[in-house]
Amino acid sequence: MKAAVFKKYGPPEVLQIEELSKPAPKKDQILIRNYAASVNSADWRLRKPDPFAVRLVFGLFNPRKSKQILGVVFAGIVEQAGKKTTGFKPGDRVFGMTGMAMGTYAEYVCVAENGPIALIPHHISFNEAASIPFGATASLHFLRKANIQKGQSILIYGASGALGTAAIQLAKYFGAEVTAVCSLSNKDLVMAIGADHHIDYTIEDFTSGSKKYDIIFETVNKLSFAKSIKCLKAKGILILGSAGISETLRGILTNISAKYKVISGMAVEKPEEIRYIQNLMANGHLKPVIDKIYSLGEIADAHRYAESGHKKGNVVIEIRKPE
Repeated sequence: MKAAVFKKYGPPEVLQIEELSKPAPKKDQILIRNYAASVNSADWRLRKPDPFAVRLVFGLFNPRKSKQILGVVFAGIVEQAGKKTTGFKPGDRVFGMTGMAMGTYAEYVCVAENGPIALIPHHISFNEAASIPFGATASLHFLRKANIQKGQSILIYGASGALGTAAIQLAKYFGAEVTAVCSLSNKDLVMAIGADHHIDYTIEDFTSGSKKYDIIFETVNKLSFAKSIKCLKAKGILILGSAGISETLRGILTNISAKYKVISGMAVEKPEEIRYIQNLMANGHLKPVIDKIYSLGEIADAHRYAESGHKKGNVVIEIRKPE
């Protein structure tokens, strides 16, 4: 099979296409003939690596052999089911995530049957299915921790990215009033997927106004912590969806005061979350937002674009054309 492999940390060019042996599923796994993956912030941060602490897990000087294929999202067809699996059969169209196991920048991937995997709704393509899980699982995780309620006001900063576009749709599904902060060029996009209000951060500083919110969801780690807190209602919640170590520590200290609540940390995808997202997709409550589609051979270009910070929604890797 073909796979995008990186044997050393560095710029997008370290990703090279190689021919590798096709994997075989274990008794509790299924083998997926992979059609699509996506390029997310986790992927390009691991490639660099950023932060440096990534090396402690993935390899101090170079990525370990078991970690040389990036990609955490897959969408494809079950080709073979392990002897002890019962939930999926060959021919099923499935999508999901592999988490820390990664490995989806490849034509085949083995996944545990009891992992975050679900059937693709019949009207959703492979490319569309691959565009949804990363932002949706993370947004769902954080919004549930914030206990978002109908009628609450939420401001989403960085609303046009993978996390932001999913957060808008989920917040609207939960009945919140959504204010989306992104550039004017992305206004039509965020309004089309459910935002009630738009603020162009290039010409308006929302933190200088009197409006306060029940929840602020910071998705890109570019908004001042102090300014964010200032715009919360009493007992308001700040979600740091892409927080670094310093922001996380500051959030912990802020929580001690009990005046506001700060939520951060890693959003680990769960099987039940993928099934919940599948249902929302099937019923039209969660729609794919795709900026660009690259082939597997263009993986370096895809990483370069995703890392630029200008993508709208998601960048998809089309690994093979549907038959």
